[in-house]
Amino acid sequence: MLSSQTDRVLDKALDGTMMRHRAIATNIAHAETPHFREVKVDFEDQLRRAIEAENGASANTRFLPPGSLKTSDPRHFNPNPVPGSVQDAHQTVAQTQFEYRQDGNGVDMEVQMAHLAKNTNQYNAMTRMRSKLFENYRQAMRNSGV
Repeated sequence: MLSSQTDRVLDKALDGTMMRHRAIATNIAHAETPHFREVKVDFEDQLRRAIEAENGASANTRFLPPGSLKTSDPRHFNPNPVPGSVQDAHQTVAQTQFEYRQDGNGVDMEVQMAHLAKNTNQYNAMTRMRSKLFENYRQAMRNSGV
């Protein structure tokens, strides 16, 4: 299977949004549970740092003149993860310390519903991107006679 940085980033981002969706669903399910604290999932910052680490110090080095592609780095054609790479990025789960009610519950249902809508939109956008990537791969194979 082809494995570009875009593929790996999308995979990790989809994993992160799925994990966040589960956390939001848990928060909604426990909206009436005394002393329950909101659970949050954060993966964007770590994923961003992993992308920057894979790309090296300067993003401008990724754009080469036509015909000058060289394998100057062993990671170019290596599907194995590199420490600090996108494949090593993971999600961070944390409980908040906020209390919205006197019984110690830290879940605000309106906030959770807004998080759910935003997360669903992000997931749907990424799945459309994934579908478009696969369609581009298919088209490239058809055009090359494979």
